[in-house]
Amino acid sequence: MTWYFWIAGLSAIPNNIYEAARVDGAGEWMCFWRITLPNLLPSLYTIAVLSLLNGFKVFREAYLVAGDYPQEKMYLLQHLLTTGTEIWILTKWPRPQ
Repeated sequence: MTWYFWIAGLSAIPNNIYEAARVDGAGEWMCFWRITLPNLLPSLYTIAVLSLLNGFKVFREAYLVAGDYPQEKMYLLQHLLTTGTEIWILTKWPRPQ
């Protein structure tokens, strides 16, 4: 599904910008670095956020398959964030005696 966003981002870049860059003497790499990549950054941001959110959606299926606390081979992003945050909180702010 992410390729829809890449295609939409690429099709949103006007061709006359590339033509003007070629007239000014820009090569393929210069067009990519100075025109294509900066214009694809909004699409890249959207794809990164959606991919991260979809990574969290996988947690439900893994929880159903592996149970409450899965083996370390099956650790997912949500497990790492949950346990890592708990460990960080316990080391930074120990419980009062």
